[in-house]
Amino acid sequence: MFPADTEVQSASGEALSAGQALSGEDTLAQIEERILRTVELVNSLRQERDAALRQVADARAANEQTEASNKILSEEILSLKAERQLVRSRLERLLGHIDQLN
Repeated sequence: MFPADTEVQSASGEALSAGQALSGEDTLAQIEERILRTVELVNSLRQERDAALRQVADARAANEQTEASNKILSEEILSLKAERQLVRSRLERLLGHIDQLN
């Protein structure tokens, strides 16, 4: 995804050595070529950054949705536990009445 450190070092090393080795008419063409490669690299890195930012935004949205779902489920669990306790107490009362009949 991102260029390796060695690629960046190699590109900067080429630029430094190019400054020392350039001469004549080829100098301008070589500088232009390096500038174009640098522009392409910057554009590529920007695209990768934008894609990563979109992934982060998507992950955050999914996380928010998951948290909302968890909250709803937690509330539902509490409601079901309360209902279960109510049913249990009613059944215990009914069993108590049945015991009194016997």
